[in-house]
Amino acid sequence: MSRNYRGPGSVGHEYDAWTADGVLERYWGEHIHHGYYPDQQFRGVDFRAAKVDLVERLLDWGQVTGAQRVLDVGCGIGGSARLLARRFSADVTGVTLSPAQADRARSLSEGLSCRFEVADALQLPFEDGGFDLVWACESGEHMPDKEAFVRELARVLAPGGHLLIATWCHADVLSPRQERRLERIYQEWALPYFVPLSKYRDLAHAHPRLEAVETADWSPEVSPTWLHQIALGATDLGWLVRQGPQVVARSLRDAWAVKDMILGYRDGSICYGLLQARGAPWSHA
Repeated sequence: MSRNYRGPGSVGHEYDAWTADGVLERYWGEHIHHGYYPDQQFRGVDFRAAKVDLVERLLDWGQVTGAQRVLDVGCGIGGSARLLARRFSADVTGVTLSPAQADRARSLSEGLSCRFEVADALQLPFEDGGFDLVWACESGEHMPDKEAFVRELARVLAPGGHLLIATWCHADVLSPRQERRLERIYQEWALPYFVPLSKYRDLAHAHPRLEAVETADWSPEVSPTWLHQIALGATDLGWLVRQGPQVVARSLRDAWAVKDMILGYRDGSICYGLLQARGAPWSHA
């Protein structure tokens, strides 16, 4: 079942609420995405450092050694945008459906060459070929039209530029029980639906402005994120209780969705998919 992409109950509306109550930033930090765990366990790992490590390893995997004009699609509160701006001395534009996230990202990014806009990733307000790195870290799962999502990323990618996508996917074949588990995740986190990584690969291969397409599954390396988050959250329950019953109730619902994510990674029904591609010369389009 596809959730609303805009309006009440949409992902933008939900992220406004999550940003306003501060829970995500409190427990996840500035990088609201998975971390990277090379030993596939979280003990002895710094939660927030693991998230930075994920960004760095994604760039290494994509062989991105430099960029001048970067687009961060689904920028959250700007954690990746700031890292990319510092690493490459780049001009970074972040887009999100959440005005609250955009405002928070601006407040955290003073002194950096970052700007943040409220924009629809399926109708990006940018010219063709405007960016030499298009970065989409854990935003594809929010998109109700995966083909339009890939099409827009390819449209704004410059020839020779790098496209990097990291997104939540599901297995090629699901049991009814696994499908019900995914429905619970979609419902709680205002997600439309996941697709297999093979779907993203096929969409990218079919696009005339993309070449050198590669994919990878990093599920073992990122799945400890969820157990790590639960373990850390359990040590900070006092802060959560002080936020009031409404925030506590939503956080308890989130905990059930986290349980479903953990089980999904364990049985292989959920996977963490990566895709990289280069911008093809426009004469190929």
